[in-house]
Formats: sequence, structure tokens, C-alpha cells
Amino acid sequence: MERLTITMADTTRDAVRKVSRRHRKSVSSTVAELVTQQIAKPRAVSQFAALIGAIDDPRLPNGIDMEDALKELWADDNRRSG
Repeated sequence: MERLTITMADTTRDAVRKVSRRHRKSVSSTVAELVTQQIAKPRAVSQFAALIGAIDDPRLPNGIDMEDALKELWADDNRRSG
């Protein structure tokens, strides 16, 4: 095992000390356990990141062609309704 020095906010340090006392463990072992648990957790994907690739249809216009695609769509709509 290797010694590591870290810097953290006073409020975080106080919270770690509180957890350590509650579990009757050293601050060092508490921090090591918390870091290990965090690393082991599966990474949550943000809602935005989950959308990436969700609509992967080559028939859909890309951003550059969107204006032309909308003009065509609206023109078709106007022809059908008028």
C-alpha cells in the first residue's frame, strides 16, 4: 500500500471525519473505501449522452441541409392543404 496526500474542501474533510467516526474507522481507510466504491460503480450516462446516436437514420437531413429539407417539407404540406 502507498501513502497519498490529497487536498479537499473543509466541508468535505469534515464529512469524511464524521463518516469515519460513525463507522469507527480511520480517515485513511474511509477515504480508500469511498474511492474504491466510486471507481467500482458503473458510470451513469447523462440524458444528453444517451441521445447520441439514437436517431441514426441516413435519410434524415444533417444540420447543414436542414433549412432546405424544411422548405421542401413545408412546400409539400402547402400543396396538400391548398
